[in-house]
Amino acid sequence: SRHDDLLPRVDRRDAAGDLMLGGLFLLLAWLLSGCAQHAVEARLPPSTVRVPVACEQYRRTITAEGRAVWGTAAPIALFGSQTAQESLCKAEAQSRFAAGLTQFTPDTADDMLRWYVHELNGCSYPFNAKCAIRAMVLYDLRLFLSVQWAADRQEQDAIMLACYNGGCGWVARERAEAKRRAKSDRHWFGHIEQVCLREQWACTENRLYPKRILYHWKPAFQLAGW
Repeated sequence: SRHDDLLPRVDRRDAAGDLMLGGLFLLLAWLLSGCAQHAVEARLPPSTVRVPVACEQYRRTITAEGRAVWGTAAPIALFGSQTAQESLCKAEAQSRFAAGLTQFTPDTADDMLRWYVHELNGCSYPFNAKCAIRAMVLYDLRLFLSVQWAADRQEQDAIMLACYNGGCGWVARERAEAKRRAKSDRHWFGHIEQVCLREQWACTENRLYPKRILYHWKPAFQLAGW
């Protein structure tokens, strides 16, 4: 055009090269930012949570009883974490409502003896540690199989633990209410756990129970090779 002589002349090959170089710089910056983030994460100190010393004496029993009931893929780290949460692995532990290493209430202890006549024959739990551990893994499996409707394994573990702590009856009622409120009735975290139909203190305790086991204790037990 008649104004072409007024415009700066640009070599298109140079322009393409500049664009390519700029793209490479952006890509390099993105990769470095990711690497830097991973480097920072790698330098983060490991969790300060440690397996309670008292738990080590029960490690072999928890492993043996867990595998006898659940099979070779038994979640041993979860069982260890649950025992730590229940009693800090103290066989003589007592609370307002429960007693022993795995904190069974009298009513649930009676139910277990009725349901598992052969497996718990001769057991004098809750204060006999081996019997308490056997009862825990048996009850866990019973609860685990009853909540196969959960969305995935993590949710199923969480719901199993919530049932162990507060009873499946409450979980069932709160699940139904969660569905009524248009929440997912297959997810514990962020859905069923947000519905409380019991006393507030009971809900608070019940909601913390799976989180403490799965996110506070379990990583430490896994790190220790359970």
